[in-house]
Amino acid sequence: MWEGIITGIITLLIAVGGGLWALWKYMDQRQRELSEQRFEQYWKLIETCLDSPKVHKQLNALRLLERYPEFKAETVAFLSDAKLKQDDLWAQQNISTINHVLNRFGST
Repeated sequence: MWEGIITGIITLLIAVGGGLWALWKYMDQRQRELSEQRFEQYWKLIETCLDSPKVHKQLNALRLLERYPEFKAETVAFLSDAKLKQDDLWAQQNISTINHVLNRFGST
């Protein structure tokens, strides 16, 4: 009698453990996919900032960089470098927005 109960409990524990493991793996994979999607969106904004011939698109893309705090260090480095280049037309056209984003991230 006890053997049947113990076997049932062990079977149940194995099933629950396997289910929890599968759930954990799914959530981990989903988190990686979402992270990758956010990076791709962030990168598209950087490309839009630099490649768009329309200044208003550049300004909007720069403003949207604020929505990616996980890339704060990269954004600050990119915009600080752009700000230092005095002869860069892109930086000159967007200097007020560059300063705004840098201030938002606590860097000038």
